[in-house]
Amino acid sequence: MKENFILQKDTIHLEIDKIKFSFFYYPYELLKPLLKLDIIKIASLEDILCMKVLAIIQRGSKKDFVDAYFIMNEIKIKPQQLIEMFSKKYGKINSLIIHKALTFFEDADKELELKMIKKVSWNEIKNFFIENFRKFD
Repeated sequence: MKENFILQKDTIHLEIDKIKFSFFYYPYELLKPLLKLDIIKIASLEDILCMKVLAIIQRGSKKDFVDAYFIMNEIKIKPQQLIEMFSKKYGKINSLIIHKALTFFEDADKELELKMIKKVSWNEIKNFFIENFRKFD
């Protein structure tokens, strides 16, 4: 078993057998209580989705689009519900910013394909966001 870790201010990055984990200090209120899994507590899917959308707004990484895609499909959330959750968590935001970020793929398109447990093509993920966020005003 190969392990690597990096310590930064308020963050720990850990890799075990090619699986990457990050642990953060998080200053924002949670939308839902933490979920307890054995000895660790994790944020709800709703909170993680909002974090992923914020990450997409800030940097547009392919992994964040992939994570947001799977979470949105898992919790069956509609675009307007996502905007409302995001605003509740981070404060009022012009929804156009979210729409533009979730349909801008130029940076993510340059990244390598990701290895995923559930096989979904990058084009399918992009089409999901285009269908859900380009037609919504």
